[in-house]
Amino acid sequence: MVSRIAHVGHDRVLMKRRSTTLRDAGFSVDEAYTLGTALKSAEAVDALLICHTLPNPDKARLVSAVRYDRVAMPIICVNSNQSEVQPEGCIGVENIPLAILDAIAFATQMGTLLRQLS
Repeated sequence: MVSRIAHVGHDRVLMKRRSTTLRDAGFSVDEAYTLGTALKSAEAVDALLICHTLPNPDKARLVSAVRYDRVAMPIICVNSNQSEVQPEGCIGVENIPLAILDAIAFATQMGTLLRQLS
């Protein structure tokens, strides 16, 4: 079950709004604006939400590092457009609040399945 989310990105205003939506939905949210902070936060959360404002090379490095340590952790990458390619190992989702919440629910189910298979 996902209860604590690390929310990573560069646009503080956008992230504050999205974090408020997540908190209103019942999640605890840790915001991270640098890769170092994101990696540290990823050690103590149930899921990782990566904003489309994080550059693709940084997304790829973050996903790779988290997958190395926490294979089953749900990782959701918010798309800025439908054709955006996400790093392997994360779930891509449109930048729509309900779609993001649905992706977190889906990622939780996938994470549970992966933990059962490991």
